[in-house]
Amino acid sequence: MNQLGRVRRLYYRDGLSLSEIERRTGLTRKTVRTWLRAAEGTAPKYRRRAADGIKIAPFAAQLTKALEIDARRPKRDQRTALKLFGEIQTVPSTEWGWLEFPARWVVSCLRLMHATARMCIT
Repeated sequence: MNQLGRVRRLYYRDGLSLSEIERRTGLTRKTVRTWLRAAEGTAPKYRRRAADGIKIAPFAAQLTKALEIDARRPKRDQRTALKLFGEIQTVPSTEWGWLEFPARWVVSCLRLMHATARMCIT
């Protein structure tokens, strides 16, 4: 909310251009333009995308359980993301057939799930 007020002040009171506001605040011009077009007193809201179309969704319960188990193990005994990915690949899915994911995408999803599992456990 502080930054929203600062952006409005720079534009309306100081008369700066969107490009100059972008340079001073580090925000993109698109963000600055959106904030300035919003009604007075409304805070910016960020919408999260729905996770319906994620290919890893059928295995979320299995991965969550594995990460919860690994969270209780010593660091050296925890399975890596690639090990978990290997376990997923061996299980056929009725909806997707044999899964073929880009490895980087799966690793990033597993890291996110691992961080979430840690927060839920502690």
